[in-house]
Amino acid sequence: FYTENLTNIIDTYQPSIKSSTLRGSSASLKSLVSSVKSEINNYLVAKYEFKEKNADEKLVANETALYEELNNDLFEAKINGLLDRTYARKMAYEISLLQSRESEIYKSTNDETLKQALNSSYDSLNNLYESFDSFSETK
Repeated sequence: FYTENLTNIIDTYQPSIKSSTLRGSSASLKSLVSSVKSEINNYLVAKYEFKEKNADEKLVANETALYEELNNDLFEAKINGLLDRTYARKMAYEISLLQSRESEIYKSTNDETLKQALNSSYDSLNNLYESFDSFSETK
């Protein structure tokens, strides 16, 4: 749910970003998040026969609340002309959250294929984190 929500946020706000560098980083982030989502979903389905409709309601409610908060913050930034800087800051934070979640999954699994995917994703997220974290509208 987290990766799906993050993808929706990117789809919503990326077209409004003025900085071409930030738009490029955002497109890379979307691609990476989609890949991570696919890897994890495939693993959950194969290992646990996971179905989204059976997901924990508290988890879904929590993820929905986090999504709405992020969406509201970015919407406010957009109408106040601060989208690029706010988006960069928020995406850097979201990347750190995603890395934390990936790290937890990595530690809890013995599946080597999943570990390789998470390792690769983690490294790519590190690079993207730097581009979002160091973003400046004056560059």
